[in-house]
Amino acid sequence: MAKKYYPYIDLIRILSMFAIIVLHSASYGLRAYYFSATWHILNIITSLATCSVPLFFMISGAMLLSDRKTDNIGFMLKSRLPRLIIPLLFWSIAYIAKDFYYIKKNLHVFDPAQLWDTLVSILASPAGVHLWFMYALIPLYIAAPFIRRITVSERLVKYLLAIWFFACLFKTGYNMAPQQLKPLFNISILNKLNYIDGFLGYFVLGYYLHEHGFKLKYRLTLPPILLMIAVIGAGTVYATYRSGEYSEIFKSYTSVWVIILSALIYLAALRAEHLPNLIQTLINRLTPLSLGIYLSGNFFLSIMRQEGIVFDTAKGFVLCNIYTFILCLICITLLKNIKPLCYMATGNKYKSIFHKKGEDQN
Repeated sequence: MAKKYYPYIDLIRILSMFAIIVLHSASYGLRAYYFSATWHILNIITSLATCSVPLFFMISGAMLLSDRKTDNIGFMLKSRLPRLIIPLLFWSIAYIAKDFYYIKKNLHVFDPAQLWDTLVSILASPAGVHLWFMYALIPLYIAAPFIRRITVSERLVKYLLAIWFFACLFKTGYNMAPQQLKPLFNISILNKLNYIDGFLGYFVLGYYLHEHGFKLKYRLTLPPILLMIAVIGAGTVYATYRSGEYSEIFKSYTSVWVIILSALIYLAALRAEHLPNLIQTLINRLTPLSLGIYLSGNFFLSIMRQEGIVFDTAKGFVLCNIYTFILCLICITLLKNIKPLCYMATGNKYKSIFHKKGEDQN
């Protein structure tokens, strides 16, 4: 029986992939040009783009927790996990190799012992800042068969989501409150729920919205989406001004503002049942490349910065995103067509260019 296709899942995947590149390319300007026109533009753009990672967790939860194959622990460990772990290792090693290349180039030193320690550290922490996402996603994949048991009961799902939102609400309150009021939000019991108030909530929320298929009209989702972007953007201005350095407390993934915005965007995307042929074709082309592009985006961006290519204007920011995406697209497309490297770099099985339509899919 063919697996049902949901256009909105791939639509979110591709849009989030672009948004993550935007977040990485904007990070320099947000920390260098406080309160300039460019800074304010980047602040608004990233107020929306900050939902990219939560949305990735949501579509992962929607697909895994609604699939009966997830109950098969052997299938999860042998088939699904390697598709995350192997690309993570591949790009971690690539990132480390890039760093040591520039250390050798700029400082003319090479320490094999330091290289070994750095390689071993992959087990504990990401080699590149952007790779943290995989360290959060892989544990959810491992726990997915257990989490799916919870979804049998809608009451348990609602209870878990309520606990998650409540814990995030207090965490948001703590981050936003003046110093004298912080003790009111520093509740030990809620702090002990950190295994719930992270990304598990997004994982289950994506499944819940997917299963119930809420399809609100755009006139009901667009105004609150714009309101949340305004709240996050204005809050970031205030928090940055107050702290004297760029503050992301309003853009934190566990901020209630980001939770609400992510849920609204997800609900809006649910209405995407029939996309125009051109857009659907583009999505079909990019979807197999999406994980590789995500994992390689900051790799190429950091190379450009190492080479002294810094974009400090709004126009430069646009060019930075275009260049990064083109480099990622070319690289991942090439790697996908090299049999020994395809699976390692993208998590997809190699398919010959002569692969016929209708043959078994990954």
